[in-house]
Amino acid sequence: LKSSLGLYSCTAPMTHLRLAGGRPQPEYRFPCSPLYNLREMTTKPSVTIPGTVEKIIPPLHPSMPEKAQIAVEGADHLYKEIRIENSLTDEKGRQVKLKVGAEVDVKVEAAAEGTVPKLPNDSQGPSTGKA
Repeated sequence: LKSSLGLYSCTAPMTHLRLAGGRPQPEYRFPCSPLYNLREMTTKPSVTIPGTVEKIIPPLHPSMPEKAQIAVEGADHLYKEIRIENSLTDEKGRQVKLKVGAEVDVKVEAAAEGTVPKLPNDSQGPSTGKA
């Protein structure tokens, strides 16, 4: 299948998208189209903070997952550690685990509807109106 979009002329790979009805529906994408990466270009407000894996916590029971404790740089002293399930997926789709001492990035994303503009003299952010 070929398509012509302005100056762009390319072959569209066909993938299948399974809908709720259960039948696969073809989805056509044109990688050389300027609109192809539009979804990827629209990003949520976010911040990425460096962290370090401090320790690996074995599961208390065999049915529970192993945890990785991560120290988040710049966080308040009492809140600097977070614990997550120690299971990641690499670029080839394989399951991998974090090691002690690994440098990681902790990314916080929010939907645009969940954010407000920060004022120039606002170090704490706007009040939620709750006391």
